[in-house]
Amino acid sequence: MGHEVKVFASNLHLPPEGGKTTIYLGYGHRMPIDDLLDAKSLEKYEVILPDGTSRPIPAEGLGVHAAVMRLETPGLHRVVAVRRRMVFTYVFETDGNRALKRGGKSDHAGAKVDNATRYQDCGVAMIACGDAAKAPLPIGLPAEIVPLAPPAEWRSGRDIQFKLLVAGKPAEFAHVVAKPMGHKPDEGWAFATETNRAGIARLRADRPATWLIKATVKTPASVDDSKDFDWNSITTSLTLEIEP
Repeated sequence: MGHEVKVFASNLHLPPEGGKTTIYLGYGHRMPIDDLLDAKSLEKYEVILPDGTSRPIPAEGLGVHAAVMRLETPGLHRVVAVRRRMVFTYVFETDGNRALKRGGKSDHAGAKVDNATRYQDCGVAMIACGDAAKAPLPIGLPAEIVPLAPPAEWRSGRDIQFKLLVAGKPAEFAHVVAKPMGHKPDEGWAFATETNRAGIARLRADRPATWLIKATVKTPASVDDSKDFDWNSITTSLTLEIEP
């Protein structure tokens, strides 16, 4: 739990003429950095510009995969990281204890299997250059949290609406949590809510800060997939700057 990719940037709100920001990836329980992430696990790591074009970000080996970027186009830039799907299986060992093993049920055919889950996770950091007066549109990630208001309205003390999408469709009654940078305890969350039937949730940040918002959706596997795993679990996170 908690070992999902999270995207951070040293500067999430740039002036209208643009500026420099350093982006990097977090992995593990603590914000912003806990464990190092293996670049081989990344399916996608890129920046999406306001006009919808994208540029890949190089990543190699174990690390936080930092990159210094200069963003000059007015509007909202999104740094995106998507990890490859992985399957893990709980099996009962000879002493009766339950252990988590990499691979699906077919990889542990000789063991007593409890259940197996296919996991995927992705993260987005939103960097506003200038006023960024338009609310962002979905970008087609496996799962994403999309603000329904432009960055100028991301303010502390007021409700900010988000839509949670999984495979492009609203995720109803999903658990959503959020916390500002520096929140303690490390594994705690400052805010929790649930999406409605339209996949919409509201966050009221109690302070200006860099905030991380996270949601996980778990659904039963299809009949065909159930031969190798029982559940699909997808986690998505969003990092943004909430101002006074």
